[in-house]
Amino acid sequence: MFHILHFESIDSTNTYAKANITNLNHYDVIWADYQTCGRGRRDHQWMAPKKAHVMASIIIKEEIEANRIQQLTQVCAVSVWQLCQALGIEAKIKWPNDIYVKDKKLVGILIESVFEKELQGIVIGTGINVKEEGLPSSAVCLQSLGSPLGIKETLEGYLHYFNENYQLFKAGKYEQILKIANEHAYLKNKTVYYQEYGNVEIGNLLADGRIEIIKDDQLHYIHVNEFSLAKK
Repeated sequence: MFHILHFESIDSTNTYAKANITNLNHYDVIWADYQTCGRGRRDHQWMAPKKAHVMASIIIKEEIEANRIQQLTQVCAVSVWQLCQALGIEAKIKWPNDIYVKDKKLVGILIESVFEKELQGIVIGTGINVKEEGLPSSAVCLQSLGSPLGIKETLEGYLHYFNENYQLFKAGKYEQILKIANEHAYLKNKTVYYQEYGNVEIGNLLADGRIEIIKDDQLHYIHVNEFSLAKK
């Protein structure tokens, strides 16, 4: 099913996948022990010690409508959440692209599309904290939460759930995935400070990628890809 290409060291699994997209196949997985130039959302640098965490990118090379590509973030997030559930870990999905346990980050997701006149492929990068080495105080890892899994076993477990959810996504059943993403959302029903709106209450994530925000009993919408805030 998945074909894993393993590297001891690489600049970034997403960068490598994008640069080599024409030579890669659907469900290839770029997995690295170490990234010299790891990247997160909005080009934030993401560095990690060698052989401490899952650093991997899944290649998608099937036709997907442009307005549905953003839904793959929740396909990924729900897959990680299900892995955590199987391990007895109560995780939450923090839109747009993180997994938290209590108030600490466990997982980051970065999805990038490669276009050359038309879509060449989609790269789904996932960083899962497995061991405690090199983690800032704002982060948490699976092993400190009781997971017995090593890095390879964690990756394999994640890929198992990803495949199940991707098949639902392809079958037009994204609403099942979205339901989980809303039921276990980190910020839903919480009051946060959001840019020019000030204090707002967070509602649901919608299938079209919009997040409901409520200000003075008025409903507003922000697209998930523009959503960035810190809880206040």
